[in-house]
Amino acid sequence: MWFSMDKVVFVADYFFDEIIGGAEKYNNVLISYLENHFAVEKIKSANLSLERLRNNSNSFFIIANFFQLKEDVKEYISQNIKYVIIEHDHKYLTNNNPVHYDNYLGNEENLQNINFYKKSLAVFCQSTLHTEILYKNTLLKNLVNLKGNIWTDEELDYLKSHIGVEKKDEYAILQTNNKNKGMPSSIHYCNENNIEYTLIPNCNYEDFIEKLSKVKALVFLPTWVESFNRVSVEARILGCRLITNN
Repeated sequence: MWFSMDKVVFVADYFFDEIIGGAEKYNNVLISYLENHFAVEKIKSANLSLERLRNNSNSFFIIANFFQLKEDVKEYISQNIKYVIIEHDHKYLTNNNPVHYDNYLGNEENLQNINFYKKSLAVFCQSTLHTEILYKNTLLKNLVNLKGNIWTDEELDYLKSHIGVEKKDEYAILQTNNKNKGMPSSIHYCNENNIEYTLIPNCNYEDFIEKLSKVKALVFLPTWVESFNRVSVEARILGCRLITNN
């Protein structure tokens, strides 16, 4: 074995101290776990150069979101680095959204990064649907279905402590600038059906769970295929009904 598991290099477009998104939360929990066992270096994909790759050629790489990874860097990684990919979305498609294609299957000209996925030791997907769509488009054999997401023990304890909280709001919608999360679609649905709703802002975890726990139903109509939606699971844990799409 010519690479060292004493050092893990974790590559992502953004980290949790920059963006509080589902992918960044997932990565943050995983990095915290890895740091209990290995030295971990975090590198933003935009800052990963050939020189830094050569300096870390004996390390093990975990590639999360990589929209900002340069093509020559991807090529070098695929030929010289031991790595796995944690797929949070659909970067094998040029528009990152399989809902625009019949049966979620893109045309050949819509595919990208296939060799980068193929050369990876494993591509970790987060749900059965996520895995099936990725396989349908790539026919790759190195896909692994994780069938879930990860939370810290503290987050799970906090979720548990809010089970059974008295519901005060009938309906709620996530307040977000992320167009994939479908806030306009959810608002339109509520307006069309004369549903009064509250907006839950993107706040720290404890405040978010406290607000969500008091909601009877969450209206969530995303405009893309969710790889695995943490909020939907948290809502169900807290006893919230889910109004969503396919």
